[in-house]
Amino acid sequence: VLVGVFRDRALKTESRMDDQLIPLVGQAAKGTVVVLGLVFVLQNMGVDVGSLIAGLGIGGLAFALAAQNTLANIFGSLTIFTDRPFQVGDWVILEGGVEGTVEEIGFRSTRIRAFTNSIITVPNSRMTNAHVENMGARRFRRLKTTVGLTYDTPPDKVQAMVEGIRAILAANPSTFKDSYEVHFRDFGPSSLDILIYCFMVVPTWHDELVERSRILLEIMRLAEHLGVSFAL
Repeated sequence: VLVGVFRDRALKTESRMDDQLIPLVGQAAKGTVVVLGLVFVLQNMGVDVGSLIAGLGIGGLAFALAAQNTLANIFGSLTIFTDRPFQVGDWVILEGGVEGTVEEIGFRSTRIRAFTNSIITVPNSRMTNAHVENMGARRFRRLKTTVGLTYDTPPDKVQAMVEGIRAILAANPSTFKDSYEVHFRDFGPSSLDILIYCFMVVPTWHDELVERSRILLEIMRLAEHLGVSFAL
């Protein structure tokens, strides 16, 4: 019940650390309740709990050897919380082609929601040893594309197209104004190529797609206004 209450409160905060911590605390609390419950039940049955715990201590070494992977995953979860390579809600790409959004970080594994809507469970020991690319931590989202104009486009209209695209990027509120490049770059096999290279300051992939679409549509309107055609 307490875990449910605190989970609802965590959803209302901006920090994502509490979203990660509450499931772990809940799992630890459930485990503690189960262990204490077993101890009380055994005591009521007349079992000498102290001797039983001592006997478990003798077999502790064998248990530790058998549970190496489990212990590695637990230490992996602690490493994730201390180093914070990613948080719940981040879009991550792992070695081996695993890609998706982090949904939950547990003691043993991390659950990732793939873009096919399936759940991928990755052991935490692998998360600490593998190369993890955190796409959610990007400060900027890059837009890089080439606009190809037909070869019958006059030079002055090519220049007007370049300057017009620069003006579009400068006027867009989502673009990073300190760094963007628009240039007539090359004579392509079947087009006069204009390079567009800029960054967008947007929080999510959805916002990135919205702003990208807006910029490209404005470039199409500019081409229509100038009377130039895109090459096939």
